[in-house]
Amino acid sequence: MEKIVEYLDIFDRIKLAKTSRSLQTFVADQKVFHYILKLHILHKRATLSFGNSVYIEYVRDGDDCLKYYKKRETLVRGVAYWKQAILDFTSVLKNPKLYLHTLVIESTVDNENVFSDLEDAFKFNHHLNVKYFILKEYSSYKLPNFLPSLKPGYLTFINIGSHIPRGDSMNSVFEMEQWKQAKCFVLDFADFIWPLHHLYHFEGFAVLLETFSVENVRQMKEILFESSDFKKGLLNTSGPIDKSIFDQEFGDALREDPFIYHYPIPNSTDYFEIKVGRWTLEVQRQKS
Repeated sequence: MEKIVEYLDIFDRIKLAKTSRSLQTFVADQKVFHYILKLHILHKRATLSFGNSVYIEYVRDGDDCLKYYKKRETLVRGVAYWKQAILDFTSVLKNPKLYLHTLVIESTVDNENVFSDLEDAFKFNHHLNVKYFILKEYSSYKLPNFLPSLKPGYLTFINIGSHIPRGDSMNSVFEMEQWKQAKCFVLDFADFIWPLHHLYHFEGFAVLLETFSVENVRQMKEILFESSDFKKGLLNTSGPIDKSIFDQEFGDALREDPFIYHYPIPNSTDYFEIKVGRWTLEVQRQKS
């Protein structure tokens, strides 16, 4: 039975569990490993996929949902297309034995009813085992509502993509163990408008900034360069970077185009290499 269940996708496992109590108990006890689970909600259509193994499409049909699954189609009456997609998504997430490498949620629909149902999908009595968590478009605003449901420590990488950041959207996130124990963070499309020291516990990060100030350089030197975990950071700016502020802290550049500075790590033969371009700043730990 274990060998058989290994070859079943998550939805076939759910169907198998409904056939008898003994099989329900057996299926519930089996770990489920999947590389990627993605929910994408668009206008008039939604998709739910597990890599190449499962792909379900939900299409608006009046007030009903037309569901395409494994070349079969089902008309679900009285249920909106996005609601049915989230219902199936919820049936997967509530499995405490589920292990995901990557979980992606993307909504190009700015609809509070959609977000309310998504938040309900993350209400379960266990922590979800996810390594990479990716939120795109309007769903990225809901990071504070989703993050508490993910297992701290198991969660390694957080990636959010939003064109317009909300100033208060990250304040509660910075206090969560999921944020503090993650190793990498990437923010796409929008400026990181919060203090940079919130990033300095990560092994790596990539963000956009409006400008890079003298104070940013000093904090980087005093806080980030004292971290034993930090390996690499990439910052892109909306305006040109003033090279002179790096000269003040690190002396003359060793090379030009891009300007390169070295900062030795105390009690170590390693050093930080700082590459300063016109619009980019890259910092990386290097072996001597």
